[in-house]
Amino acid sequence: MKVGFLLTRSTDCAAADLFVFISVKETRGLVLVEAMAANIRVVAAETPGSIYVLAGVGGLLVLADDDAYGQAVLTFLEVEGLRKKMDMEACRLAQPFAI
Repeated sequence: MKVGFLLTRSTDCAAADLFVFISVKETRGLVLVEAMAANIRVVAAETPGSIYVLAGVGGLLVLADDDAYGQAVLTFLEVEGLRKKMDMEACRLAQPFAI
């Protein structure tokens, strides 16, 4: 698993296993769409933009809390069926945002 800052989207996004989006002020969630379109699992703070983009099935929504983020990451690591289901849903949900 790779952890760190993204330097270039094309190579680093392809190598990512999970995208944890902790912003509570992002209004549109474009980075969520980019991650979902790249078939990257998403954990995001429960904000209006994240709720809209993820639609409850494209990733895990959590309260903006360190423990909640950690638990969501563990959930993705431990529940194999959840990862596969969300991978498929994330790609499907990202399609309407394509330009």
